[in-house]
Formats: sequence, C-alpha cells, structure tokens
Amino acid sequence: MFKTGIASYFKEYSFKNTKLEDFIRHMSLAAKQHKIKIDFAAWAETWLKTAGCNVIWHDIIEEEGKIKKFTV
Repeated sequence: MFKTGIASYFKEYSFKNTKLEDFIRHMSLAAKQHKIKIDFAAWAETWLKTAGCNVIWHDIIEEEGKIKKFTV
C-alpha cells in the first residue's frame, strides 16, 4: 500500500512543490485501493502536527517463565 501511494504521489508531483494534504490524499487513495481502513488525516494530526514525545505502553503476561500474552 505504501509503495502504491508514494509512487502515485511522486508521479504527480515530481519536481514540483506540494503540501501535506497532497501526500495525505495519495496515501488515502492507495489505502482505499488496497481495502485498508486508515484515516491518514487523523494520523497526520496525531503524529505530525502534535508536539511532544510519543509514548508506547506494553503489557506482558507470563506463565511458568514464558510469555503468554504481549500487547502494545
């Protein structure tokens, strides 16, 4: 999906100026083409337009010294 979106984006905008919205549009179209539900506009707001450090939490459940369940 990423290759499809980025190829389409570079094909349309090679040697041109673009805006973030152009990239978001191409990636959204590629996701739809591959039947993947991703809201790239929400992703951009959360990951690109929000200040601060990203925090990832994890949870590990062990039984008899072995990992039974791991979630992020």
